[in-house]
Amino acid sequence: MERPIQAEEEQRRKSRTEGITFRLDENVIRALRKQAEQKQVSVNTLAAQIFNSHLDWNANAGRAGMVSFPKSLLIRLVEGHSNERIIEIAKYMAQKEVADIILLLRNNYTPETFLDVVESWAEASGFPFNHHVERDRHVYVIQHDMGDGWSLYLAKVFEYVFEEIGTKKPEIKVTNNTFVLKTEL
Repeated sequence: MERPIQAEEEQRRKSRTEGITFRLDENVIRALRKQAEQKQVSVNTLAAQIFNSHLDWNANAGRAGMVSFPKSLLIRLVEGHSNERIIEIAKYMAQKEVADIILLLRNNYTPETFLDVVESWAEASGFPFNHHVERDRHVYVIQHDMGDGWSLYLAKVFEYVFEEIGTKKPEIKVTNNTFVLKTEL
């Protein structure tokens, strides 16, 4: 099954484009040109990526209750809890909060939309991640660099979310700083 974000990107490529003009401060234009050059893309491509990112995450993340904090704060907060407490928090989030967040961001709560939001969150958070397909299994690798407690939290949230959605239990592996999920969608 094709992931929603992949289907959206394919649709964007097939959809008609339309030109629009913006008047921007020359310092903004200079910074955009520099960033586009560093990424080895055109300014137009960079602008499209910025707009897509805004519509995909930034426009609604705050309304969904998502906020930005320094990683070091979250690491310290998680470090202050036992594994049992981290698991309790993960269970609460998966059972009481995640569905509302996903519904607000994607208008549908399925394994695919959950994972689509996870990708958007990882990207917005600056976490290196990879999503690839091995036969019928989707494999997600997120390098969070936030320690064992955060790995435990992520593993349990995913486990409980998949249980809540009523789908096959995913295979989850964690290290001190990386989370790996393998699931059939």
